[in-house]
Amino acid sequence: MVIGLLEASSFGAVDLVGLPKDRFYLYQSEWTKKPMVHLLPHWNWEHKMGEEIPVVAYTNAESVELFVNGKSMGKKVKGVDTVTLPVKLKHDKSVTHFESKYRVMWNVKYQPGAIKVIAYNGDEAVAEKEIKTAGLPYQIELVPDRHEINADGEDLSYVTVLIKDKDGNLCPNADNKVIFTVEGAAVIEGVGNGDSATVEPFKADYRRAFYGKAMLILKSKEAEQGVIKIRAYSDRLVAAEINLKSI
Repeated sequence: MVIGLLEASSFGAVDLVGLPKDRFYLYQSEWTKKPMVHLLPHWNWEHKMGEEIPVVAYTNAESVELFVNGKSMGKKVKGVDTVTLPVKLKHDKSVTHFESKYRVMWNVKYQPGAIKVIAYNGDEAVAEKEIKTAGLPYQIELVPDRHEINADGEDLSYVTVLIKDKDGNLCPNADNKVIFTVEGAAVIEGVGNGDSATVEPFKADYRRAFYGKAMLILKSKEAEQGVIKIRAYSDRLVAAEINLKSI
């Protein structure tokens, strides 16, 4: 058994298959103008009942209000209500903390249900995000980046694989093994899940979910147009089927 083997660095704004990490939204909050707000972490902490969980929001709006199960935890003003982060500098050991103006944070005692943030410019709500406590893994969802690809033998479609509960909430701790079948005008070019320590093959017809997500990459067949039928299934989960088209 191989322990601690890394395929790549765990740093970066996206993972090995291009799925955005939380840091992606930190950059988005600084470099984009369209109102947005991102909320973290997930809200499945069954073993931390009643313990304080740091809840963080990234936004390009002026302020953010957090709600826990419908109850307001108050507003935070970006750039004013800074967050104290520990740092370790190689050349200056005296600096141990950094006051970050790039996020806002609340310490919340965990209780299952839902956390929600609303971002404001002035008194106007401009963006919101909600995360609910997920139940047991129940179903697979397939989300393609597009529904048509070119029949040139090179074009790719990236299909995000999500493990969800019966109510459609992402299961953030799910690691179910998902098996894929592809029929028609495309083949499986690769699979992944963003786990930099995985030892599973990237050329395969299966992949375990990592924090509830995986990726299936399809490649068109040269000069073969038509329907691409994709099916994903896993033990004790409701399977998913979608059709794409090669043109």
